[in-house]
Amino acid sequence: MNNLELVKLNDQVIETWNNHDTEKFLALCDESVVWSISKGPETFRGKSQVKEYFNAWKNAFPDLKLKIRNRIADADQIFVEYDFSGTHKGNLQTRAELPEIAATNKKVNSSGCYSARIKNGRITEVTNYPDRLGLLEQLGVLEALHHVSH
Repeated sequence: MNNLELVKLNDQVIETWNNHDTEKFLALCDESVVWSISKGPETFRGKSQVKEYFNAWKNAFPDLKLKIRNRIADADQIFVEYDFSGTHKGNLQTRAELPEIAATNKKVNSSGCYSARIKNGRITEVTNYPDRLGLLEQLGVLEALHHVSH
């Protein structure tokens, strides 16, 4: 793919997240897509696991919106810096070994970046680098942990 095609595909991905359109999102992914979260044990393999990940975020933040701040596209990969906003209205599981975070109804504004590899016009691999600490702080989870430990 050329760089313009990579940017167009990435725009479609962002649009599916902003419209909470699971099926259109999955249509942009390769059958064997691998979605990893940096600094965590989570790796989602294949469309069914990536679908669970996507749906978990749209259920936790039904008004979830992503906005691109910056991106670099080259050959078969794209690097994107993004802003994330939403209201925490549903349970959120950030890591398998941690308890779910019950809905707080708090509005959050966070950021992160990701790299994605593309093959034959489909996403084959994503590594996401979210600001987990900032998100947990805005949800009030860190404050609650501090009170429990003292």
